[in-house]
Amino acid sequence: MVGSATIPALVGVLIGHFSTAILGPCLLVLAIAVAIAYTAARRAGTGAPAARDAATRPATSADTPPYLH
Repeated sequence: MVGSATIPALVGVLIGHFSTAILGPCLLVLAIAVAIAYTAARRAGTGAPAARDAATRPATSADTPPYLH
């Protein structure tokens, strides 16, 4: 929650100090940081085990809701 408050504030300060031209590089850096964090989380195996298993095994008829049978 701290990041969700400080990052927009920091970008606002940078825009005030430089200009709106800094917004593009800021968004690029933030997108790269999110991609790195996502990749690190995937490699660490975080997340629900059922979600990981469902993503890697083939679908069966038991996986479809009954109203689609």
